[in-house]
Amino acid sequence: MRVGFALAVPVAVCLVAVWALHRVSVAVPVAAVLALLTPLTPAPVESLAVVLVATTAVVVSLRRSPARRTTADI
Repeated sequence: MRVGFALAVPVAVCLVAVWALHRVSVAVPVAAVLALLTPLTPAPVESLAVVLVATTAVVVSLRRSPARRTTADI
């Protein structure tokens, strides 16, 4: 469990810092809270990876909405 917290706490701090600087999406602070909960799961590293991948997918999909796409993106 200690290894999980040793990994989850810096990741959560980094997510909050990125959100505070860029205000990207509400998904980022939610991911920070979920990151702090991952050490309580049986596989904390893998759970943290799933949280980060899901957050990245949400943020990228919100930033690349069809209205913002250009011909260079195709």
